[in-house]
Amino acid sequence: MATPRKQVLPESIGRYTVERLLGKGGEGVVLLARDNELDRLVAIKLLKPSATENEGVLAGEARIVSRLQHPNIVTLHDIGTYHRMSYLVFEYIDGESLRARIDRGGALPFSEAVVMMSQILAGVAYLHENDVVHRDLSPGNILLTGDNVPKVTDFGLSVLRQAQPQDEVTGTLRYMAPEPFAHLPGGSHSDVYTLASIFFEMLTGRRRFDQPSPGAIIEAILSEGAIDADALGMVVDAKILDVLKEASARDPVLRFRHARAMKNALDQYRLPRAGHDNVVHADHGTVDFLMRRMSVKRGFSALSQHINELLEITSDESTAPASRLVNIIAKDITLTQRVLTMANSAFYGKTEITALARAVTMLGVEQVRICVTSALLENEFELGSPELREALLQSFHSAVLARGLAGPFNITNRADAFTCGLFNQLGRTLTIHYFPEEFSAVVQRAERLHSDELTESRAVLGVAYHELGAGIGARWKLSDAIISGMRPLSRGDLAPAADDNERLQNCAAFANAISRIVATADSSEDCGLALQDLLERATPMVSIDMAQLHGHLDEAAQLTRQYARLLKLGAQVSAGCVRLQEAPPLAGAA
Repeated sequence: MATPRKQVLPESIGRYTVERLLGKGGEGVVLLARDNELDRLVAIKLLKPSATENEGVLAGEARIVSRLQHPNIVTLHDIGTYHRMSYLVFEYIDGESLRARIDRGGALPFSEAVVMMSQILAGVAYLHENDVVHRDLSPGNILLTGDNVPKVTDFGLSVLRQAQPQDEVTGTLRYMAPEPFAHLPGGSHSDVYTLASIFFEMLTGRRRFDQPSPGAIIEAILSEGAIDADALGMVVDAKILDVLKEASARDPVLRFRHARAMKNALDQYRLPRAGHDNVVHADHGTVDFLMRRMSVKRGFSALSQHINELLEITSDESTAPASRLVNIIAKDITLTQRVLTMANSAFYGKTEITALARAVTMLGVEQVRICVTSALLENEFELGSPELREALLQSFHSAVLARGLAGPFNITNRADAFTCGLFNQLGRTLTIHYFPEEFSAVVQRAERLHSDELTESRAVLGVAYHELGAGIGARWKLSDAIISGMRPLSRGDLAPAADDNERLQNCAAFANAISRIVATADSSEDCGLALQDLLERATPMVSIDMAQLHGHLDEAAQLTRQYARLLKLGAQVSAGCVRLQEAPPLAGAA
């Protein structure tokens, strides 16, 4: 059996010192090299010998293309020749390709796929607007940075192909458009067809054309119609399906003419606002995407016909009398229960509040508006997943704890501490209900990578949980204190607060961290150790010992049991729901 020959690499190419092989394919090899003049790492694509020998053309095109700069394209630094082989020098991206990502994990979570495709389209649109047609788009030519930002690469090959025979078929076969096989002119519309196939694969985890032979693939490309619901094999919003259909039309005349048109159509789904400039950051896009999903999926918008009116008359600009607010709340028995529950929880121990008017008076208009908003969270509780039930119960448990900890944190208004504790995990709760597949992906990534949900939520959603919650909170016109209260505890040393808002933020985050430990600890011993460690770390921020904490946990468990009955938790509950209703026997407690 013959021994495979070892790849012999050049020591240097021009001013670049070759360090190692990054990969190889049908067109050549990719090398990691160091630019000796600028002292930076670069990726060099060294192509096999071809008919292209016009160095003057290459140099001129290189000057044009190397000026192109965009967050979603890999910068092309240089083009040249080395022993009759053309080479391209690209910015080095220390990450994996979209191909590797799909091969490793299958279909991307839906929201991540939509946001990422919009970013990919932004990069390709920039190329098209600068008269560059890629001609070889594929998941292998889209690199992902460590922050999961896609960057289109290998677009420099289109420069070389301008000097090749016009009838030469180039590209990755299963991602090619019908034009070269039907003897039709290619162009930016051909890139669009390819992008549709890539988007299909991102959503499904399957290659659109996966026939066993090149001939069969070409036949399928020439014969199959546009992507429809049957081909996709999954339920998606009609607007997404429309984008896929138009981008994958076999007839170029029926297709988006360029990537910008396709991006505009996709962003109409992500950002349904008139007059938008279509330049969207992933974080804003995810918030808008969630707001749109809320409008079509049961949950927040379905509490009652009075929700919009309630939010309007409890806004900062409203001059409506409290009696009008009471009358509207009284029409909805569920909302009435929520307001009374919040009033009795926020002012626990003073007196039992049974009259709705008194509850509204004690809470105040701002707190009632918060109550209305939180009621939206609870509306689907009975029909929600076990994860949603536990998240909502934990939010309430955290709220009661935060109210109890208001004193040690020097917070005068305990109701404010309660509210901040209630909304601290808004982003995570929304993800559980509206993006269940993405939430599962976050949990699985955290387990597989020995990481945590907060870190992996950014990888999957494009934003961390607390950033998503803050974005929605801003749309709901929640106060700055509540929005800042969604931030998690610092991973490092904890410091004293500088102002009232920071005190609320620290109190809410600290209470949530405690509730999380109680809900997830495998044993009483583990719970006690984790809480003791947290108390020691929080010493610069708050003065409280284990015995005092045990008293607050006992109170939180008592009220959480009442809350669970109100929400009709039932017998089928998670272990976390059970733990939250029982004060743990902590070691070291008096």
